[in-house]
Parts: sequence; C-alpha cells; structure tokens
Amino acid sequence: MARRASSTPPPIEIRRLTEAEIDRGIQQLRRRMAELQQLDANVAAAPENDSDKIVASNIGTTILEIFGEHSPEYRDHRLFNIWGGPMAMGMHHADVVEGIEAGKRNAAAL
Repeated sequence: MARRASSTPPPIEIRRLTEAEIDRGIQQLRRRMAELQQLDANVAAAPENDSDKIVASNIGTTILEIFGEHSPEYRDHRLFNIWGGPMAMGMHHADVVEGIEAGKRNAAAL
C-alpha cells in the first residue's frame, strides 16, 4: 500500500543571526525599501510592465535569504505582492495605479 505524503509543514526555525548577518540584512532590506519607494505605480500599472512583481520578488527573496525557508518571517511574507485593494478584470488604469500605491504604503508599513 502506498504511503500518503504528510501534509504537516516543517517546524518553524528561528535563526540566531550574528551581528554581521544583522548588519548585512539591514543593508539588503534598505535596498529593497529603496526599490519599493522608487517604484512608479503609473508605469507598473501598464499591462506589459512587471516592475511591481520584480520588486515584490526581490523583497521575498531577501526575506528568504536573511531568515531562512522555515522562518516565521518567510512564512508570513512568502506570497508577498505589491497590491492593496480590490482586483477585477478590466480595471481602469487609474484604479490599478491606486492599487499599486496602496500596496506600496502597506509594504512600507511592514
């Protein structure tokens, strides 16, 4: 009889960072915050533009690198995206811009 795969997630791991790792992590997160602040919501709202997704991916990757895959920080933010507000097919450009701007404000507050 085949064994069923366990659906229990791995235990949470709390990393003990050295002072150097903390300093490096702070610098990385500052770079990600600068990318977030520089993100132009009007440009990112264009259908062919993925700059908001790239910034969100960079933030997620940085959190993963600093804290690790099984950390509470990564688990809380692994699906991070830059969007705040309702989403619907065929949204007007101005509504998409506002959703990205709201997402930027939410992300900066984390």
